Amino acid sequence: DKAITSLIALNKLSQDNKLAGTPDEFIADVNSNPNNHELRYKLAEAFLAQEQKEEAIDQLLEIVKKNRKWEDDKARKKIIELLTAFGEDDPLTANTRLKLSSILFA
Repeated sequence: DKAITSLIALNKLSQDNKLAGTPDEFIADVNSNPNNHELRYKLAEAFLAQEQKEEAIDQLLEIVKKNRKWEDDKARKKIIELLTAFGEDDPLTANTRLKLSSILFA
């Protein structure tokens, strides 16, 4: 059932994000090192910890756009995990799928 899958994924995300820090800890570093994907990934996790889903997705999409294969497709896999957690009814899911497709198939 999709609702159960979504709940399980949300619970996992919640546990993953407890130690993420705050976006303020990473924004300046990411701005001065825009190609440092590890920093950008940590910023995305910090946004998730603050329940700023769209901002997190934007950071992950930026990694995919710059280097899809970074750490074995880590950013793309995280986006898929998030979309599963958000569920089909979340408007961000459809919008993110479109953005991800345009990056992957451009």
